[in-house]
Amino acid sequence: MASDRNDLLRFSQLGLPLLIATAALGAATLTAALAYGLPPWLTLGLGLLGLGALAALTTAVVLPSRRAAAALAAGGQRSQELEVALEATVRRLQAGDLAGGAEAGLPSAVAAGFNAATATLATLVQQIQSSSVDVAAAGATIRSSAQDLAAGS
Repeated sequence: MASDRNDLLRFSQLGLPLLIATAALGAATLTAALAYGLPPWLTLGLGLLGLGALAALTTAVVLPSRRAAAALAAGGQRSQELEVALEATVRRLQAGDLAGGAEAGLPSAVAAGFNAATATLATLVQQIQSSSVDVAAAGATIRSSAQDLAAGS
């Protein structure tokens, strides 16, 4: 991912120097042509056309690509922050912490989903514990009945 960002930035910065080099070569050619009799108004017109192309490339390609590269970098940073928060939340859930809730860095929709799932799991755990207590009590009653029956025979 970082390599893709670096490639994007490098390629976006490559166009401007190439255009400047082409403009310099064109200016040298126009200067030579002017020395051999090219009308000055044509030289000025072609020079202005070259500057216009340079300005158009800068505003239409270079600046937006730099903004896109910055946005991509910011998105990558946010993605890493979310990954860390999600990993911490899942680890707490795996460790059995049903009361802790979701990490603060998660988006509200994801945090709400985790909190709802945790609350549901906590309710199921309570039901299982209650059932276990009931089964243990029934086992004690059966044991007591079995002892009474054994004592009566």
